[in-house]
Amino acid sequence: SRTSVMDFSNLGEMENYFQSIGRNICQLSEKDDEDSTKDIVAMMTEYAQAHFNQDITVKELAETVLFMNPTYVSHVFVEKTGISFSTWLRGLRMDHAKKLLTDSKLSITEITSMSGYNDTSQFIRIFRQETGMTPKKYRDWFHMEESKKRKDSNKNG
Repeated sequence: SRTSVMDFSNLGEMENYFQSIGRNICQLSEKDDEDSTKDIVAMMTEYAQAHFNQDITVKELAETVLFMNPTYVSHVFVEKTGISFSTWLRGLRMDHAKKLLTDSKLSITEITSMSGYNDTSQFIRIFRQETGMTPKKYRDWFHMEESKKRKDSNKNG
């Protein structure tokens, strides 16, 4: 049903009609912006989860994966998550490193490279900043906690 000028009894009605169309268009474009920025964050996090053990920068991700401006992509990520992409990526890498430290007998050097770091001393420094202990201390602490749990469950069982 098309709208014609004859459908309006006065200019005020016509003005209200066009204003409501304008509002609808603005709401739709805002919704598209919301969705597209959510998509940007989702694509960045998915890519990082698949490639966190490689060297990833926002610039490289923006230009080669998203084909967008790095500054814009970086801004969107902070706006949607509350933290920078590099901080988020560091957290992802540290979670992976903790899992490797507790689940395996791999050396700290092996875990360093499997967690996306090239330099073991840098990895140890960042790990200590994130957890308050070195990777070796973390591993020892975790195994001590696990053996305490086993003893407790044997007592209670």
